[in-house]
Amino acid sequence: MALDIKTLSSGRFYDRTNTTRCHAVRSRQAEVATEYVRRVGKADEKYFPDRQHGPFKELYDSLPRVHGLVVGMYGELSPDVKKVQDLVVERQAKLWAERTNLPAEEAIPRLTAQIRRRWALTALKSNAEVRFIAARRIMLGDVPDLASPDLGPEGDALYHSATLGG
Repeated sequence: MALDIKTLSSGRFYDRTNTTRCHAVRSRQAEVATEYVRRVGKADEKYFPDRQHGPFKELYDSLPRVHGLVVGMYGELSPDVKKVQDLVVERQAKLWAERTNLPAEEAIPRLTAQIRRRWALTALKSNAEVRFIAARRIMLGDVPDLASPDLGPEGDALYHSATLGG
């Protein structure tokens, strides 16, 4: 399975006129495969201009579809992320069943909720961190370390309340 992870910030995918649930991440996911086809075509044109069907395109066509794992700025997840979540949950449920001698189906709802929450909160925390760093750069003209932002006493309280839920 080929995966390409994408994140969204505010921009063209967040269309205020389209209120469909998770529209932005679904739209971005749909573009991932098209981007790969375009890149493969450009590579064939550059390195094999005299061939009608280039070797990169032939190789690409023989591989499974590239899945676009898209996480939105509000923690929303694309359908391909949900497919990967289902695979992870299924494997974890099997391990749980082996350890507890209970049916795997009993663990699936809890594991699904746990993984969705963990992945969405990780995405939200990362987005908040980027926004705090950008705000600090604008307001103070400096850039804190990305690994552990030093936001000062006021910023620390704000940062922790926004990223850790209080």
